[in-house]
Formats: sequence, C-alpha cells, structure tokens
Amino acid sequence: MKKEKLIRAIGEIDGRFIDEAAPPALKKRKAALFIPLVAATLILAILLSATLFILVPLLREDEPIEKYKGNEYYPVIEKLSAYIDKHSDGPIYGGNLGGAVDSPDAAVPEGGLPAPGEPSGDNKDDETSGSPDQGYEEITDNQVDGVIEADIIKRSDRYAYYLFNGTVSAYSIAGSDSAKLDSVTLSADEGYYSNARSWEMYLSADCKTLTVILSASEKVNYRNNYVELIAIDVTKPEEGLTVKNRVKLTGSYLSSRMTDGSFLVMTQYSVNTKDVDFDDPTTFVPTVATDGKVECIPGECILLPGELTNTLYTVAVRLDADTLELEGSGAFLSYSQDVYVSQNSIYAMRNYTNVSTENEVRTQTAMCEIAAMNYSGEELTPVGCVAIEGRIKDQYSLDEHEGILRAVTTTSVSKYKEFTSGGVTGMSWMSNNTNASLYCIDLKTMAVVSAVKNFAPDGESVQSVRFDGDMGYVCTAIRLSDPVYFFNLSDVSNITYKETDPITGYSTSLVNFGDGYLLGIGIGSSWGTFKVEVYEEAADKIVSVDSFELESTDFSTKYKAYYIDRKNGLVGLGVSSWKETATGKGTRYMVLGFDGSEITVIHTEGLLDPNCNYDFMRGFYADGYFYIFAGDAFRVVNIG
Repeated sequence: MKKEKLIRAIGEIDGRFIDEAAPPALKKRKAALFIPLVAATLILAILLSATLFILVPLLREDEPIEKYKGNEYYPVIEKLSAYIDKHSDGPIYGGNLGGAVDSPDAAVPEGGLPAPGEPSGDNKDDETSGSPDQGYEEITDNQVDGVIEADIIKRSDRYAYYLFNGTVSAYSIAGSDSAKLDSVTLSADEGYYSNARSWEMYLSADCKTLTVILSASEKVNYRNNYVELIAIDVTKPEEGLTVKNRVKLTGSYLSSRMTDGSFLVMTQYSVNTKDVDFDDPTTFVPTVATDGKVECIPGECILLPGELTNTLYTVAVRLDADTLELEGSGAFLSYSQDVYVSQNSIYAMRNYTNVSTENEVRTQTAMCEIAAMNYSGEELTPVGCVAIEGRIKDQYSLDEHEGILRAVTTTSVSKYKEFTSGGVTGMSWMSNNTNASLYCIDLKTMAVVSAVKNFAPDGESVQSVRFDGDMGYVCTAIRLSDPVYFFNLSDVSNITYKETDPITGYSTSLVNFGDGYLLGIGIGSSWGTFKVEVYEEAADKIVSVDSFELESTDFSTKYKAYYIDRKNGLVGLGVSSWKETATGKGTRYMVLGFDGSEITVIHTEGLLDPNCNYDFMRGFYADGYFYIFAGDAFRVVNIG
C-alpha cells in the first residue's frame, strides 16, 4: 500500500474522534489534541508504510497482474512479477543497460556493401565481388562458414588493419617493402569510460569499410553501458583513414557476427526490479529506435524461460552492414551465459540447478537451458528452448548441423544429507561428481533425440570442444590427464566414438587441422607448461602424432588469438616465458609448422611491445612472408 493512501486511511480513522454529535467542549478539546496526534500519526504511518513495503511485498499497491491480460507483454509481466515476489530484497542485477539504437551521426554513401565471402578456414585466396583492385581475405578462423566473427585484425590481399588500444592502423602487404600507412585513434563520448582492449572490428567484402565495435560506460554510473559501431573509410589507406558513420546501442557488449550483409550485435540489458512499473514497458523491456522513435522490442520477439533465474536480457539487434540502420531485434530474458550463432539462428544459454529430496538426501543437478531465435527472416523470431543436464563451457560446445543441434556439457551432481541438531535443520555434504555428456537435439521439435551420457571417467570435466560436419571432438581432463574423444555423428541414432589413451596435459582449444588431423593447444606435462599436440584417428583409438612443449610459459586461451593455416600447416600465437621476462624477450610471437609427422618451430619473434600481451598479438602468412602485429611493433619475416 502506497504511503499517501495509508496515511489517508489512518487520517479517516482519527477523524472519528471529532464527531459532529459531541458536546462543544469535547469537540474543542479533541480538536486541540488532533493536530499533534495527526502529526505523530503521519510519522508513524510513513515508517510503517516503508517497513511494510520492504518486508511484505504483497502489501504493495500493485493491482493484480491479470489486468494486463491481452497486453503483448503479459507473459513478461507474469514472469517478472513472480520473480519480484520471490526476490523482494532487490534485484540480482541492477542498473539500466538498455538496448536502444541511436540515429546515425553521418550519412553513408549510397550503394550497398556486399556481404563477406564464405570464409575458407584454410586461408585460401577467397575473392569476392568487391572492388576490382582488392580481394577480401578471411584470416579469422570462424566457427561457422559464412558467419564472420569480429577480431582485432582484418585484411584484404593488399592491406592489413590492426586494432589495439583504440587505435586502428593500416599496413601495406608487400613483403619486405611492407609499411605502416596511417592510423586513427577512436574514443568514446566525453564523460564515458571505454575499455579499448575489448574492441573488435569487421572489414567489408569490397574492402572499403572497417566497422569498429566499441564498448563504453559512464564514468559516474558505470552500470550505464553502451555499444558504438564506428564505420571507417579505408578505400585508399595511403591517403588516410576517416570516420564516416557512428551508431550507438545502449547496453553491455556481449558478442557480434556479420553475415549476409548484416551485423548481429548481442548486448545485455538488466531490469532494475525496484523501478519496474508494469504500466510502462520501458521499465522492464529493452528498447530500440526506429526512424528516431524509441520503441520497446515487440512482445512476440521476446523468448522466455519457464521460470526466471535472473532479470538480465540478452538483446539481439540486426543492423544493415552498409548503412548501420536497424533491420530487426529480439531478446532472451534470463538467458545470460553465452551465445552461439549458426547460419540461421542465435542460441542463448542459462544455467540453473534442479533440486530433489528423497530419504532425507538432497540432490542438486546442474542444468542448462538452450534457447533458439531465428534471424534469417524480416523479424527475429523465437523458436523455442530445451533443457539438458550439465553446464556448457563456451560457444564451441554447440553446433548446428542438418537440422540437429549438438551440445557437450560438463555434468555435475551433488548430494547432501539433511539433519536436525538443536532444533536447527541443515545439510551436510556427501558427494559431488562431474562427467561429460553429448546431446543431439531436433530443431523442429526442440527435443533431445539421442545422447551419450557420462562418457568420460568420473571426476572429469570438459576442457574444449570442436565440431566439424559429422565429427565431434572433445577433450576432458582431471588435473593433468588428457583423454581426447572423436565422435562419429553421421547417424544420431547410433553415435560411436574413439578415444586416446590417457595423455599428460589437456587442450584448452581443439582445432580440426585438415587431412584427418586434430590440433590441440593447451597445458602440457606440468602446470605452467605450454603444449601443442596433433592427433589422428587410428583403427581402434585416437593417437598422438607429435607434441611440442615450452616450460614456464603462459599463452593466450582466446581462440581468436591463434592463426590457423591448414593449407600451409602453420600455427601462430603469442607466448610469455617466465624465465626470460627480465631480458625483454619473455613475450614473443611464435610460428609453428606441422608437416604431417612433426611439429617444428618455424620462427620466434621477440623484443615486441611490452605493453601488448599475448592476447592481443596477431599474425598471418602471405606469399612466403609472415606478418606479426603486437601493439606498436610490426614485423615482416621471410619464412619461405
């Protein structure tokens, strides 16, 4: 009950003391007492009202939510109302992160930019229908063909572009004559703080436009985040790089993709349950701007779980890659873990726990719910969701293939014994077990059609996953033991797999390296040892072909930090040696080669920018030369 109504109700009760039928003297005496009594009553009412508002949610002056039936957001209201009543002590996630798009600040020249060509993944010469004097070259090892991922390096056949700490630099690709041509430093609006090391970018297929995705937040209120897309003209890098368009999305940057002439930008928006007003959808629904008018995402484009586990939205916005104009939007409420994007759908995830009790034993089972939204039509359309046991590690643990979604999870089951002591009921821990499971889900019905449950030794957890067509690769580990599994998924009703004998160490990334080889990058024979290993399939098991290790060495676990060249058998990445840090040679870029039987060091480049760690080093091979980028350092090495 709101303060003013509670106060008014108490005032009416007090008014009964001043009865028109009372004697005049009594009326005068009661009137004299009335003013201080009302003042004291008002103070008491305010305190009582505040206490009731905090401690007893049901006493809020909220009319039954049934009055919103027929409202397009009624399903959202229903879920949020139940969540607020259950978590009346305040939101788990605070701050309004939004989901709005601002109008472009500058015009874009007429004419569309072609979509990027199909990525080779093998660094082939992928010509596209772009400008006649440049060909688009995809060097990011994208998870899905035709779905381009942002990175801090992009290139054509003539120029390379590198983004570091908010500065975009252009370089010529000309072997030993290569040189830096120009650079432009970008910044967030005044009054905002930006984490420039989280920025990424795309290159258009005609190689004339770079689009940088910038994330920032207010300096005063760091929870008010936004994402900005900045289009840079790179038609003639020798003559300079110029900004030609800027568009903002309010929200916290999560991920993005470029496909079929559009950008898909995923942000996160949090509902502050203390500010929710169900009569005002902008207080609980993400907003987008169309033609300068801010509107809420349509209710039919919001995907909901059975029960909310938080009030965080994952918002998906589709923008024209040429004009940066809004093409569509959708949102997942309470799905906030990670996203995987296929050629047609966006998949978002949420973790929760199933709890059951039997014979005074409480069992807690880790669960993950996967929700799908189709983005290939005019609108982003919710498809449905499915729950499976376990936790999904990252985007690479999901894959869509021929109408089947494949997923690998780390399962976890904990058991507790209930007890009562001194009138207090509690639980004592009994056991916890982890393992790994693989699920196949029919996307037409969003139902699990087959599974291989607990295929690893007890106690193992998933360290890395990779799918490739009908094959799936999984590495699990317990401490420093590395079984790797090859799954044949060509017949989901009869899934078979082979595995390695136990191998020391484990892979944090698995990569299909072509010609039947699997590349593993990760931890070696001891903690602090960097390992690269190549596997292949034998008659009855998986065997290691060769491995390479460096002791006392750190390395990037970000997959996009690796250069993967299947055609030439090359792997490039940055590492940092503990033993050589003092000499200035500790952080370096390494190029490894695999010839089908042996891993060798092709080149090591030290003395790079000390302000650039291995996460931000990049490199690529072209026509006998290897190009290395590390902060302010640029190297071109002839490796034949």
